[in-house]
Amino acid sequence: GTPVVPTATGTPDLEEAASVVGFMPVVPAVLGPPDGVEVSGDGLVASLSWSTASGTLRLDQFHGTVEPLFWKTTPQAVHVSVSGSDALWLPTAHRVTVMSDEGDVRQLPSRLAAPTLVWLDDGLTVRLEGELTLAEATRVAQSVP
Repeated sequence: GTPVVPTATGTPDLEEAASVVGFMPVVPAVLGPPDGVEVSGDGLVASLSWSTASGTLRLDQFHGTVEPLFWKTTPQAVHVSVSGSDALWLPTAHRVTVMSDEGDVRQLPSRLAAPTLVWLDDGLTVRLEGELTLAEATRVAQSVP
C-alpha cells in the first residue's frame, strides 16, 4: 500500500497542547506555525502537522526515548546526526516502541509510515514523517530552536 501521513486534527494551539503533555512542543523554523496540533488520548504525545505541496508533514514528540532494541533490529534504518545528537532515518514502514523515563514501554499505533526521521532534542524524542528525502528531513530537524 501507499503510506498516508495522518494530519493533526486539533486547532493549532501549542500552549493548550503544552498544558496537557507537560512540555512546549518544538516547531521547526523552516515549517513555521503548524496547521493542526493534537494530543494523544493518554496525554503523552503532541502531534503537529503541516500541509505542503508534497503532502502532509507530521511531527510527533514525547518525553522518553526510542527503545535501544529498536535501534538494533531495524536493518533498513540509517544512523545519522541532527545537531550533534543521534538520529535514525527510516525510509520504509516501521513500528516504534517508546520507553518513558520511568521505564514504561508503550507501542505507537502500527501503520504503514512514510519516510521518517527520529531524533532526540533536550529530553524529547521527535519524529518527523512525510514525503521528504533524508537531506530535507535533516534540514527541517536542524531548524528546531
